[in-house]
Amino acid sequence: LFGLVATAVLTPCVIWAATQLGVMDRGGYRRVGVLSRPLLGGLSLAVPFVLVCVLGYFEPTNMFRIVRLNIDPYAFLVLAGGSVAIVALGAYDDVRGTRVRYKLAVQIGVGVFVSLSGFTLNRIELPFGRLVNLDGFLGTCLTVLWIVGITNALNLIDGVDGLAAGVALIACFGFGVIAMQKETTFVVLLSALLGGSLLAFLAYNSYPARVFLGDTGSMFLGFVLATIGLMGNYKSQITTIWFPAILVLGLPILETVLSMLRRFVQGRPLFAADAHHTHHRLLRMGLSQRQVVLVLYGVSLLLAGAGILNQVIPKGHYAWWVPHVLYGVTIVGVIWGAGYVNPPESFKTYWHLRNQSVVLRALSQYAILALSGRRGVANATDIFHAIRAELGLDFLSAWFEEGPVLIGSCGAHSSDGSDLTYLDSVERIRVKTASGQHIIIRFRINKDAMEHELDAIMACIVRIFENAQISLKNIEEEEKAREEAVLWKEMLEAGTGCGGGKKTQ
Repeated sequence: LFGLVATAVLTPCVIWAATQLGVMDRGGYRRVGVLSRPLLGGLSLAVPFVLVCVLGYFEPTNMFRIVRLNIDPYAFLVLAGGSVAIVALGAYDDVRGTRVRYKLAVQIGVGVFVSLSGFTLNRIELPFGRLVNLDGFLGTCLTVLWIVGITNALNLIDGVDGLAAGVALIACFGFGVIAMQKETTFVVLLSALLGGSLLAFLAYNSYPARVFLGDTGSMFLGFVLATIGLMGNYKSQITTIWFPAILVLGLPILETVLSMLRRFVQGRPLFAADAHHTHHRLLRMGLSQRQVVLVLYGVSLLLAGAGILNQVIPKGHYAWWVPHVLYGVTIVGVIWGAGYVNPPESFKTYWHLRNQSVVLRALSQYAILALSGRRGVANATDIFHAIRAELGLDFLSAWFEEGPVLIGSCGAHSSDGSDLTYLDSVERIRVKTASGQHIIIRFRINKDAMEHELDAIMACIVRIFENAQISLKNIEEEEKAREEAVLWKEMLEAGTGCGGGKKTQ
């Protein structure tokens, strides 16, 4: 009840503050045509959660005495400290933007902090009740991998209004029911708290969303669910990731595995954004956003049910195989239904994409060096022409949204007005640089590209302008220097023609 009321009150405040500060999602890697929505919605989830964790550790009201019977009270403080660090990282990324390597470094640091706090994996529970013991170093590595993986897994599925928050709510329900069976009141308390907050947040985040989780919220949810799953079996200094926890979080884990495999096969960076996640595939099949969310909610409920059954059905019972079959059938259904299983001839397409990705990565690296002003590389104008020629574009132009200030342009920008379908084929995307500035890019492909080719071209263009070390200040200084050079040239030419053959110095 506290989580429900606190988030219901805080979310409108966060929407107002994010709007006033200009922390908006205007599309990013998506097209600019979508409506802007405020970010930082995760703050309304994190504030009540951290507050309860702090109260649980200091226990000024003696309300948490039963919770502290089966877990070290220090666990409250570990959760609070890790949550603050993850939320701060997510908020900075929403406001200013940061590179993947820096986000991973902070996430790994938080995972090490949790591990060094005493919650290091000593063993893993595998299907059918088998336990595998781990040594200290391997346990620490797997602890960090688990926390970092689940933290980013919730971020991967946050692509449709209400999806990540709803899946996290179902996971809280699953964790709560399993923890009741295990009499782990610590997990019951925190699952109920976070579940209440998510229920209130979904009133604002469901389609059409009035606020987004942002990295602030998606990474916070992933960290909390991963850590609760880690602490759920903490007894006698033995920490186990329960197999039911892996079942309950089956959809985010599946999405992460499929994304890594897809990018590896296509020769793309493992952490590069793309538009081929399960929810994207279902949308391209003709489902609406609401339908996609309901389908994936159903998948999450089935997986949570498998986790609950795995805990409820005693080992050795004749029906003990049911949760494993339910989990396997659900996963296979998602893979098949979303079109991940293709005919054999599609392997030629994947091989073509892999070769194309190698070429585009080389082009993007060279373009990044040139636009960053590195010596010995072609100038920006030549690079724009090279990008246009290599990607098969009719035109390419980019400018800073602030100003606006043109960065570069080449090719034909408009038709003669007789072809009204021309504008429908013009791509207009918006990217955020590492310095927090926004760049608008317009381009048009001059050939009939397949959908996967269009995605590869967009990914290449976005990678170039996200990573190139260009700034509004540098562009303005270069433009000023260019104007001064033209002025001096005109003055010199005018001086050459003065009477008596005199020249102006």
